[in-house]
Amino acid sequence: MALFVRVEARAAEEVRRRLLEEGVLDPDIKPEKEDGYVLFPVLRPVEGYVHVEREGKRFRRRGSYRDYVNVPPDIIPLLPSSFDIVGDIAIVRIPEEIMDYAEEIGRGIAMAHRNVRLVAADMGVEGVERVRRLVPIYGSGGFETVHREYGVRIRLDISKVYFSPRLATERWRVAEQVRDGETVVDMFAGVGPFSLLIASRRRVTVHAIDINPVAIEYLRRNIRENRLVGRIVPHPGDAREIVPRLGKCDRVIMNLPHSAHTFGDAVAKVSREGTVIHLHCIGDGRERAEMLRTFISDLRAKGVEPRVKFARKVRDYSPGREHFVYDIIST
Repeated sequence: MALFVRVEARAAEEVRRRLLEEGVLDPDIKPEKEDGYVLFPVLRPVEGYVHVEREGKRFRRRGSYRDYVNVPPDIIPLLPSSFDIVGDIAIVRIPEEIMDYAEEIGRGIAMAHRNVRLVAADMGVEGVERVRRLVPIYGSGGFETVHREYGVRIRLDISKVYFSPRLATERWRVAEQVRDGETVVDMFAGVGPFSLLIASRRRVTVHAIDINPVAIEYLRRNIRENRLVGRIVPHPGDAREIVPRLGKCDRVIMNLPHSAHTFGDAVAKVSREGTVIHLHCIGDGRERAEMLRTFISDLRAKGVEPRVKFARKVRDYSPGREHFVYDIIST
């Protein structure tokens, strides 16, 4: 017998993420549907949920992609330990010393993940528009895909716009805080993952800004395809110039972690008492502390008194450097 928690279908994705993060979701048993509810298998009882017991169906595991890769034994320890899947495209960073095995690595990923039609090597993010340089190593088709996240469809060309699936939990965390009637400024919106999720859950006005014209075109298409016309206002151009023209707002999202801290002057123009700012920073502890000091100092110089109320590590970025988000409130 397997133990399940029973949740309403409309809350299923939120609950699944929570169970996964808490380490209680049973990875070997398939979830089930039942009359408007979803049953999630759990490893132990979880407080606050209705529990049921029944015979569960086990997944047929494909195993790690490494099980499908045919490389010399001395190469196996060098194989990438992780990769991203955006829609039906897998993106993997491959160490330079094993690039000769790129096609074989791509084949292994595609074999282990049958929903993947194209595997590409990530050669790094370039330019102010944060676009990945991608090289196809296995599969077929172009770089346009549709990524699904918490019920939202995100259409994009991953070779022309920036997008990271690793921020899904952070996007949900912010969306949960938003209340009906808020005015939100998404300063570096890209194709709209923050904006789309927020607007799909709340009656809000989101000003979504991006300097990449291709990202803005995909954002407009995503607004239409998710039936969110009227809730998200796209703004093509430089956030430094656009933000000061928008008027006061309730929330600012600053997902540009290498340089968002330099936009304090613009953010001060739209801040009022109670405005919440989600500032993203990447660096080691010293670098992040300096970024935060710079940002707060610039706000104070413009008459805004900020207070950091929450800090969270979003992900590891590189050895010794981490991606953090700081929730800052204007008082």
